[in-house]
Amino acid sequence: MKISPYILLAAMLILSTISCTIDSDCTISAPSPSDDTFITGWNAENEQSDSVQVFLNGFGDCNGLPSSVLLSSKFPPVGNQGAYGTCVAWAAGYNMKTALEASNRGLSPADLSQPNNQLSPKDLFYSIPDGLKGNPVDGNCFGTQFIYALDILLNRGVATYQTVPYNGLGDCSQYNVQTNWTNEASQHKIKYYRRIDQDLCSIKEQLAANNPVLFGAKVGSNFSNLRGEQVFAQPDIDGGGHAMVIAGYDDNRQAFRIVNSWGTGWGDNGYAWIDYNFFVSQFVLDGNLYIAVNENGNVEPPDVNPNGGGVDLAAWVFSDIPTSPPGAFENWREIVLNVYNIGDETAFSSKEFEFTYLYYNAYDANDWDALFYDYISDANPPGTWDCFNGSCDFNINLPPNGGNLAQIVWGTQGTLPRSYTVPSDLNGYYYLVFFVDFWDDYPNEPDEYNNLFFTTWQSPKLFINGYSNFNGDAIEDRSADTYQGWSFNNEESPVIETLRQSKYNNPVNEKFKNAYRPEEIIAFFKKQKQNGALARKINAYKQRQASSKKPQYKKSN
Repeated sequence: MKISPYILLAAMLILSTISCTIDSDCTISAPSPSDDTFITGWNAENEQSDSVQVFLNGFGDCNGLPSSVLLSSKFPPVGNQGAYGTCVAWAAGYNMKTALEASNRGLSPADLSQPNNQLSPKDLFYSIPDGLKGNPVDGNCFGTQFIYALDILLNRGVATYQTVPYNGLGDCSQYNVQTNWTNEASQHKIKYYRRIDQDLCSIKEQLAANNPVLFGAKVGSNFSNLRGEQVFAQPDIDGGGHAMVIAGYDDNRQAFRIVNSWGTGWGDNGYAWIDYNFFVSQFVLDGNLYIAVNENGNVEPPDVNPNGGGVDLAAWVFSDIPTSPPGAFENWREIVLNVYNIGDETAFSSKEFEFTYLYYNAYDANDWDALFYDYISDANPPGTWDCFNGSCDFNINLPPNGGNLAQIVWGTQGTLPRSYTVPSDLNGYYYLVFFVDFWDDYPNEPDEYNNLFFTTWQSPKLFINGYSNFNGDAIEDRSADTYQGWSFNNEESPVIETLRQSKYNNPVNEKFKNAYRPEEIIAFFKKQKQNGALARKINAYKQRQASSKKPQYKKSN
């Protein structure tokens, strides 16, 4: 943890009042939170912001946003972290999480003055494992990273200030956490958290949606000396990483309103105005801006017609296996799939709809592309199908109540094996998903979750030059006779119950709880359709495939 010279001076004055010799066996007690000391506590140099999923569904511009937004009434009274490096817990727990609950529960400022409606920074900081906070010099009470605190909010939650008040911090070790704290914390979780872009519009649109923004900055003596309502725009040459929350903005001032954890004697009663341009260009460090959604949060699920009826398309994959021989430097694969209509109305080819197999980056789904792109339309003669430019077009009507594409194409119950290849320049962690009704041609389906089928449902796959190992992250020598690319084999059968809801519809699990949720992916591609990005991407795919090997569907045995 880095501390400005001003802060070091304050700490030295405090320590000078303690009667303790070098040789004596005593414990130095940190000052109480009421003391006028300004300690930081965000370990900025070790933050892992690239491992946090990027927020997907922003507006894209600031047109139509209000000229000012102030969320101050959603925040608890300004707190004081005192002489402890616990700013991350104050920002993420006490300020951001309390404000989220205030919005969801309709809490008033009077309600928020009560400790039972505030979330405890002590409980949150204590709950972070000892190896992920503090340092050998200062001890466990000094510093941590955003990702560790956010993971606690996601997986465990945080207890209230009434149950765990901010006093008697001791050594801040995790073993001090009590069972009743953890039981209460389970009632105060977040659903997921996301990283947002470090630009004016991205921040403002979150605030306009009542989402406080957690951020990390470099602060020193200029910031520590800030008093009053003036707009701050003074960089600090030396300073420490500090966590705070954006609570609003004002276009007239050209500034963001931030809330700190240094008590009401700092800034403007604990708040401050920070110049827009200074904030995004110098104040925030390395894109460390985050938002969170409550467990009962503000993202609507895609099930827009829960009472059923109409067309209900369901994606299904039986297997996905490599087909290139060992040592071959081309990555041909075969996916065995089917498309079902489990609704009570026919899906007619005259109402064109698409199905595609695509990949997207596990941490930034803006990085996506199609592995193949097929569709059902009336472009070909009725009952026929053809393939060109890397895509296949079926003029097939899907009857209701379990009618499926393979049954109509082959005349018997079966599957649709299809060949495809993975791009040789694919590198990183990616999810693969078979997506039916890709263009949202049936927006009123009873359920849209089952439009998605994740062959990588357990975890994202690490690809290196288009290859991913069967066993996980380690990449085998693909020239060896023993090389095996990763494989997927379905453990379930496509009966109506599993077609309606399957574990393969959702990549979120206990190990990857912060993965993009199905509703985010569905909303993202709807947005891609609206802004024209989807059409551009598919046209580029077809141009790439114009001279490629013709895609093949073959009848299964």
